[in-house]
Amino acid sequence: LEGHSDWVSSVVFSHDSKKVASASWDKTIRIWNAETGKCERVLEGHSDLVRSVVFSHDSKKVASASHDETIRIWNAETGECERVLEGHSDSVKSVVFSHDSKKVASSSNDKTIRIWDAETSECEQALEGHSERVNSVAFSHDSKKVASTSNDKTIRIWDAETGKCERVLEGHSRWVKSVVFSHDSKKVASTSNDKTIRIWDAETSECERVLEGHSNWVKSAVFSHDSKKVASTSYDETIRIWNAETGDCERLLEGGVDSVVFSHDSKKVASMSLDYMVRIWNAETGECERVLEGHSNWVNNSVVFSHDSKKVASTSYDKTIRIWNAETGECEDVISLHGYARVLSFTPDERGIVTDRGVVILTSGSRSSIEPSTLLQPLEAPMLICKDGTWVTIAGEELLWLPPECRNGKVATAGNTVVIGCRSGRVVLLGISVADIQ
Repeated sequence: LEGHSDWVSSVVFSHDSKKVASASWDKTIRIWNAETGKCERVLEGHSDLVRSVVFSHDSKKVASASHDETIRIWNAETGECERVLEGHSDSVKSVVFSHDSKKVASSSNDKTIRIWDAETSECEQALEGHSERVNSVAFSHDSKKVASTSNDKTIRIWDAETGKCERVLEGHSRWVKSVVFSHDSKKVASTSNDKTIRIWDAETSECERVLEGHSNWVKSAVFSHDSKKVASTSYDETIRIWNAETGDCERLLEGGVDSVVFSHDSKKVASMSLDYMVRIWNAETGECERVLEGHSNWVNNSVVFSHDSKKVASTSYDKTIRIWNAETGECEDVISLHGYARVLSFTPDERGIVTDRGVVILTSGSRSSIEPSTLLQPLEAPMLICKDGTWVTIAGEELLWLPPECRNGKVATAGNTVVIGCRSGRVVLLGISVADIQ
């Protein structure tokens, strides 16, 4: 796909995977048909490089952010620019749609956030208050609120309808690393290098509790799916389970922790560590119920529960995926890879494991039913660029060598299609039939 005359800065699939949008330093956005590779529209209007592009969640609109200090809202079907969103006085860093696709939020180096109506493209409010540039913006899951973080060490909670800053969340003594809404959108958790987590009421923006106890920087925090608990991980190699209502630290889980994840029923926690082990904890009692031993190298930051919370999958630098029974701790399957997987999830029907190296089809029975040859072969298997950006791979096997101009660019994937944004200004769209390869 040729057409851009300068570097491709961003490429993204629509949420229905039917279209691809690419943004470029040549000041344009291009809309491509993901099936045919045809360039359906060239979106022109920006007067400076386009930094990012994003589809709405309903895939009907495209928003672009540019160094020309504007955002543009485009009709993804017709390519029509429905509105130029002007108001920022410095380059726009990011743009995001709300989960219901009705609003757009943008953040800028001008220290402001702006909330826009995605239907009319009207700027509903310029949110001012941060004293340093705004790094990121997040919508709550119900799309009613926006949280912003800044280099000024504060978090601000905004009403997405009115644009009102409901509260400035102050208290962290160092820059705020992350902010997350609970799944019911009622609470916010923030983590910081000041070794604390703070739980805030998203309705009143009141800081309900400062969670102190970690002896080193707090890496991350996550709400349980029922929004009743928070788990935090720290460089002090511990997990702490907190009651999101009271702020009490209910459990201290020790064991060289690198990352942590809740089961979907919120009853268990899985942790991974540099000692090559995965541990299953009871989220209520804090008891370590199972120590899952078998990996011969680091568990590389990817452990997931199945959707029914009965199984756990882990991936390691030992180039294997292990499937565990979450109740008994038994290792049910070992899948050998040609390289290590970095991304891991169960398919919705629990019959497969999706990785960044492809799809593993699982059967209901024994380890012997899993052969390496069953890895990554169904037609829906994802196609990804390997780590060094030199090859397109299937199942970790080198399939297609990429010329230098196509390496280390922006990449998006969907099914059997790979889109690569090249520094030469070209967009390369690859559609690969696994059946033909076999």
